[in-house]
Amino acid sequence: MTYTTDNRFSPGASGTTDETALAAYSARWIDQGSALADVVPDRQGFAYNDQGNRTRLIDRLVQHDTRLRTTDDLAFDQTDTFTVDGVTVSRRRAGGYVYVDAYLKGTS
Repeated sequence: MTYTTDNRFSPGASGTTDETALAAYSARWIDQGSALADVVPDRQGFAYNDQGNRTRLIDRLVQHDTRLRTTDDLAFDQTDTFTVDGVTVSRRRAGGYVYVDAYLKGTS
């Protein structure tokens, strides 16, 4: 899908993509080892056509923030994909970073 707005950081770096998502998030977080991954503001972005879908995606990411940033059980250089509250999230730890892609599914 081509989005009217797309400022994602390194989309697909987690190892997954979804061209049918209503809104997408991609980022490179700093891997803190056993602590929560550190989200860096200038290393994240969104792709969307409708601002409402972007807002819904942000709300769900914030709601599940601790679950998403916890990397204790995340193996190195293997993609972990799960769905939470209608958002599919893929994470991959590599080289001191956590590469994240999240996709809002469903209908607007």
